[in-house]
Amino acid sequence: MQTMFKNNFSPSIAVRDFFERCSLERSREELNFLVRKVCGIEKFFENKDELSFLKACIHRPQADEPLAFGEREREFGDFQTNPILAERICRYLLRKGCVPETLIEPTCGRGGFVLAALEAFPSLRRVVCVEIQSSYVRELKYAILDFYLSARNKELVPPKISIFCADVFTFNFSHFASDDGEILILGNPPWVTNSDLGALGSQNLPRKTNYKKNSGLDAMTGKANFDLGEFVLKTMLENFSDRRGHIAFLLKNSVVKNTVHAQPILKFPIGEMEQLGIDASVEFDADVNASLFFAKFAVRDIGRVCENGDFYTGKGKRKFGWVGEKFVSDVDAYGAYAEFDGLSPLVWRQGVKHDCAKILELDACGNNVFANMAGERVELEPAAVFGLLKSSDLKLPRIRNPRKYSMLTQTRINEPPAAYLSAFPKAWAYLKAHESAFAARKSSIYRNRPPFSMFGIGDYTLAPYKVAISGFYKQTRFSLVYPHAGKPMLLDDTCYFLGFACEADAEFVLELLNSDEVQKFLASLVFFDSKRGITKDVLMRIDLKRAAKAQGRTVPHEFEFFRAKKQRELPLIF
Repeated sequence: MQTMFKNNFSPSIAVRDFFERCSLERSREELNFLVRKVCGIEKFFENKDELSFLKACIHRPQADEPLAFGEREREFGDFQTNPILAERICRYLLRKGCVPETLIEPTCGRGGFVLAALEAFPSLRRVVCVEIQSSYVRELKYAILDFYLSARNKELVPPKISIFCADVFTFNFSHFASDDGEILILGNPPWVTNSDLGALGSQNLPRKTNYKKNSGLDAMTGKANFDLGEFVLKTMLENFSDRRGHIAFLLKNSVVKNTVHAQPILKFPIGEMEQLGIDASVEFDADVNASLFFAKFAVRDIGRVCENGDFYTGKGKRKFGWVGEKFVSDVDAYGAYAEFDGLSPLVWRQGVKHDCAKILELDACGNNVFANMAGERVELEPAAVFGLLKSSDLKLPRIRNPRKYSMLTQTRINEPPAAYLSAFPKAWAYLKAHESAFAARKSSIYRNRPPFSMFGIGDYTLAPYKVAISGFYKQTRFSLVYPHAGKPMLLDDTCYFLGFACEADAEFVLELLNSDEVQKFLASLVFFDSKRGITKDVLMRIDLKRAAKAQGRTVPHEFEFFRAKKQRELPLIF
């Protein structure tokens, strides 16, 4: 089956011939009855406008010019499933023993999965499709009719097919939760986040909940950002996971990880979970790590572990999920190093956050003159300027010189920038000249804060020595950052670090963290396919004292800087 989809939609020749034989002079009710007998679609023509559209198509030899793919499609996370991939997935589901009587596709789009399922599963008796874009609903209806009009499918008995033009976030799926027989939830929900849609001004958002129990500050600084696919998946599991059947969704890997991570909280009766990686660049022309997520419904023992592998080859299999009360990326590898999993005696910090890089990230031009990202040059007091390291700078084991420079606007979170900068009139004048750029920062964390405020600021910011790591790198090697020009270097908010008063303490911890044992332990925790695989939550799990003991070393003393004040387990929410 190779049903092709085009934005400039026009019914196929077979469909045109069918309606011409039926006579378009019939009533809408009569035509709906005739279509239903052929392909099972309930209410093919929802209203008279749909019938008028068909009549216009019949008399129009050519379709309109194709529409460009743009922000309207992006608003809905529009990565349509190509027919070949949809067919391969359905064949895989057959091998897994799926024999569904009911199919639900909650974000069906142009219907790649629906058409593949109609061909793959003759057991289907009921199909429910939901799609918010009316043009896609129309395309799917005509594609299904064309499918059953083709010579090789004429003998197939069509299921009862209901196609709803509706918003998945408000659609009431509970109406279909009580149907008898095995169910298959199949689809490719949106691959955008709520913050992506907010930037587009979209209203296509679900009602927000905080089932992960994020704190207010966590919510403001990014942990409340969620993928719309995660919401759709959660909705499907809430409605159908106690039914006999399966779910198969194309999802970003982060959504699968978050779903498995939330299992102890949500306790969905799913098991035999699999994350099978696909090549999104080939299948969707998308730069994202994505997989087919598969799970069985109505299991007796709630699944807390997911098998990970490659969809095309089946190779590279490993398991991630929960080992007792710990969430890990490699269940088998974790066991050998589980003794290191505890609470760090030192508090990991994130670098400076200001969301004003165009003004605050500077290049040195000599003689205390610096250039911002717009090329504007300004003379600043030497004491007001610090070396700055970003994630891409943390490549060497020891770093003594910065590539960039920056300023601090305060040294403590509650210190008014005007008070700190009063000692630096040139720096203050430079910032005042760009006050509008700071005022335009969109993040809610700056709301009701003094002008020029930063975050990630404290005594630790001015620690002379720092053991640091990038949150973005796909490896876990740590770097020792030295002072520069008699001042501590700053790190940006893509980095994490421990601060130390003396070089000896920093060297001791650097050796511990870069030891083979700790590196292998971290490899069993970190999800390297995540955008930011290394997080504070992961780093806080490294018990340095246990690591030192395992290596036959003794912690020389209680480090002066930044000990954890409360020995408590930190939340492991990604």
